[in-house]
Amino acid sequence: MKLHVSDKVPRSGKVVVAAEYNGVKVDVVTHKEGKLSKDLQDKNPTGVMPFLETNDGSTIFGSNAIARYVARIRNDTALMGATFVDSGLVDSWVDFCVHELEVPLCCWVYPLEGSADQLPAAQAQRAKDDVSKALKVVNEHLLHQTFLVGEDVTLADIVMATTLMPAFDKAFDAEYQSSFPNVVRWYNTCINQPAFLKACKAKTAKPGEGKKDKKAEAPKEKEKKKEKDTAAAAAAGGGDDIEGEEAPAKKQPNPLDLLPPAKMVMDEWKRTYSNTKDLYGVAMKWFWENYDPEGYCLYFVKYVKAEGEGKVGFMTCNLLSGFIQRCDKLRKHGFAVMDVVGGDGDFDIEGAWLFRGTEIPPDMKDHPSYEYHEFRAVDLNNPADKKLLEDYWCADEMVNGKPIVDSKVFK
Repeated sequence: MKLHVSDKVPRSGKVVVAAEYNGVKVDVVTHKEGKLSKDLQDKNPTGVMPFLETNDGSTIFGSNAIARYVARIRNDTALMGATFVDSGLVDSWVDFCVHELEVPLCCWVYPLEGSADQLPAAQAQRAKDDVSKALKVVNEHLLHQTFLVGEDVTLADIVMATTLMPAFDKAFDAEYQSSFPNVVRWYNTCINQPAFLKACKAKTAKPGEGKKDKKAEAPKEKEKKKEKDTAAAAAAGGGDDIEGEEAPAKKQPNPLDLLPPAKMVMDEWKRTYSNTKDLYGVAMKWFWENYDPEGYCLYFVKYVKAEGEGKVGFMTCNLLSGFIQRCDKLRKHGFAVMDVVGGDGDFDIEGAWLFRGTEIPPDMKDHPSYEYHEFRAVDLNNPADKKLLEDYWCADEMVNGKPIVDSKVFK
């Protein structure tokens, strides 16, 4: 198959990544300024770019239509979703990306790339506001999701990640990225998938190292100067509060951020876990080769049921969901798989956690449900403990002799 694109706006990324996932060969043909030969004009009378020449001679035009076609070539990869409902959700997120993100992103990014004229200030700001509004929705959705739909990459992730690539490269500075941490985590997970790496070679987003908007920095420098002048005035006046206001309390750093660097990097482990389906053979092999007991600790966790609890499956699943939802402060320095196990009116919540540091961190001890859980350190010298840890993190049917009813991955 041949994918014909314009050199000005290629829009080939989503198609090439989907083709990599499905093992489909697509040759990309670039046309200067989008000009086509008479023969190609006859094949694509709409003139819409990009367009795809299929192996049977048919022509499909429009980047999303082509991406959907390529994604549907194989069912076993489930790029269009593993279920009928998931397929609808994939289409929903693709449409959301097109209508809510793509247009304002083009208005923001194209002038930075030099492929379009700079918009008037008011219109440019409107575009940025629209992008922020859309990313806020995505960020909230990804709070408890690794990917947009289901547990694996789908076309929804491919379309949205490739759409955001130019923005992460040209527009999203460090401060802007910090407003959408779940989007950044998801984006880095996506672009570090083998198919993305082979097709796009995008740079990993690193809040703190993003490009700065020089025009936006000028007012900030003025604000900093104003703050210094205010501080100097306060000092000259004996340190009294300005206009009677109390100085805001200084935010205390997370003690885990102050630890010396560990040999194992948490984000690398999370990407390794997310990027393989062979959890026992690949993910756990990587983990045991890289685990640093001086920088991390492992705990088994089990919920201590009150009288009457654990008799109804969906209610026990709700308990687990509530527990995980309140663990967000641990996301940077923690990883876990927690399961609802059992059956016949006897359900338990149990699993295994990886924490940064050598003991249970303060944020876990401050969890409102902490006292209702039993924590036991994993004995790495005990083969049975190591096997149980692997089962909690990798098994999808049985663990600790009990069937798995529901499972939550915290990362």
